[in-house]
Amino acid sequence: MFKNRLRHWINSKVIFSVATLALPLVLFEGLLHSRELIITRFTSVLGTADIAAYSIGYTLFNLILSFNMGFTMGLGVVATREMGRKNYSEVTKIMVNGYFIGILLAVILGIAIFNMGLLLHSIKEPPKLILLASQFTYMLSFAALPATIAIVSEQLALLVDKPKFILMFGLITVIGIVFFTYIFGMGHLGSPMMGLKGFGLAILLAGSMECFCWVLFITFHSELKNFYFRKKLLSIKPAIIIEIFRVGLPLGIKQIIAVNGVLWVFTLIIGKIGTVDLAVFQLLLAFITITSAIPNGVSRVVAIKVGKQLGALRLSIARQYSDAGLLIVCSIIILVGLFMLFEPNQLIGLLLTPHNAQERQVFQIAVNLLRLSGPLALVAALMIIGYSILAGFKDTFFTLIAESGSVWLVSLPVGYSLYRIFHGGVRDYWFGLFVGICLCVVIYAFRIRYKFKKREYL
Repeated sequence: MFKNRLRHWINSKVIFSVATLALPLVLFEGLLHSRELIITRFTSVLGTADIAAYSIGYTLFNLILSFNMGFTMGLGVVATREMGRKNYSEVTKIMVNGYFIGILLAVILGIAIFNMGLLLHSIKEPPKLILLASQFTYMLSFAALPATIAIVSEQLALLVDKPKFILMFGLITVIGIVFFTYIFGMGHLGSPMMGLKGFGLAILLAGSMECFCWVLFITFHSELKNFYFRKKLLSIKPAIIIEIFRVGLPLGIKQIIAVNGVLWVFTLIIGKIGTVDLAVFQLLLAFITITSAIPNGVSRVVAIKVGKQLGALRLSIARQYSDAGLLIVCSIIILVGLFMLFEPNQLIGLLLTPHNAQERQVFQIAVNLLRLSGPLALVAALMIIGYSILAGFKDTFFTLIAESGSVWLVSLPVGYSLYRIFHGGVRDYWFGLFVGICLCVVIYAFRIRYKFKKREYL
């Protein structure tokens, strides 16, 4: 009986399918991180004022993209139900409405980015910072539209099991950003040096290139022959828009206010403790963020596959896909955690080479905490896969409440209380984050079990 249960849980074909589809997405997540590192490296040449202005503008831009990515994941879940039923006409209508909502959001959020200078002026930032940030955000405001269209199109590629195009077009975007930044931002090949304005222009041009690639994909790819986009261009249905908002909006909000929101608060609090603790926190956070590329890539596949199987009323196969996602992520993250445990010096050395006493102190504290960060990376990965499974059930509002409540009502108070008692600095808040995420994983586990047991998938 145990062997039969194990054989049912470990389905090699399902595991191979998830791993094959997730690999391009994991690499794509890595490309996103490399893009930020590349732009940061270019910006460091300009000066401290430019770095500060870039940090303000690009942080806001990434925040908006995070919301849109969470929102469009909900769009993909809504579409997968009909995809599982092979109702291509309805899938086309859903995607058309998704593009409509995406464009509308991009315009609204683009206007907000365009007027960032007014916000900086109202909080009395230095005039030079306002000028530099405004020049940068003017260009970013126009880049919001092609970036959002690309994000929606990624869900379409996942629906037809073609994530390799997400990686291909993402690579084109990164190459485009580097090329145009080199020309316009740094002033090469006959172009004047435009600084941050040129950086914003580079992001806009590269994003437009990616958007054009997606248009070609939608128009000519054979897998989309059953999607009649031209006939459905005006199929804007209030009922579909409401359903997309019901499923997608909680995911979009969760991307901003849950773990990311608490990490932002932790950064502010730890910054007041001291520069050493803040530097350690940023180093550890960088490794956890890079590690999360693995579950983030797998989770997008799991959400689509679970939703598609539930749409086809194949509950047992949906469970196999969820189990496969958990197995793949746990196996990889455990290996990563072992590497953190036994080789922390080499990992921290990739980001920091100590030259003075303070940097050596940062290095040593970061090494000691990184040894113990494997469990945190594991539970964070389980949390990501957990919410993707529940997203397949369209249970996104529950994920918003569970994750936000766990980190805000548990992680933050536990971290603060430990600091008041032990005065351990970043160690206390790091442990508080671990406790809150553990609670969220337990809640997700019971919720997933309940959903499968009650067969709530119609």
